[in-house]
Amino acid sequence: AVSGRLSSRKQRLAQCSGKTYNEKSDMWALGCILYEMVCLQKAFEGENLPALVNKIMTCTYAPVRGPYSSEIKLLIRELLQHDPEARPRAAEALRMLRPPVSAAPVISRSSNNATSSTLYSLDPGTITLQPVEDFPRRIAIKQ
Repeated sequence: AVSGRLSSRKQRLAQCSGKTYNEKSDMWALGCILYEMVCLQKAFEGENLPALVNKIMTCTYAPVRGPYSSEIKLLIRELLQHDPEARPRAAEALRMLRPPVSAAPVISRSSNNATSSTLYSLDPGTITLQPVEDFPRRIAIKQ
């Protein structure tokens, strides 16, 4: 199988097709990296260089499968689009991953300046923080 650095390979492909290398090329490379992280295989592989170029130019890759959020699957699909103008910009890609933030409760402080803390857990599938409900209210922390 043919492999190589994504940025240099994509830059050469862009030059060969008469297109400029820009931020959208970097977003495509990010899509390749995310695809490989999620699927544990490269999005585009070929037995030789012409086969690899053909898969890249025709945007032929297996869709992301598995227990991943619809947001990450959509983001990868959008980043790997053949048309550079259809790919999201970096800020748009971040917005695609961030769920809407609901208003967090405000903790009021009494006159004796008592404070409280909340332990959160991160769900990597949805990239959200959730408060841990079954955590003891009063614990002593030893240093």
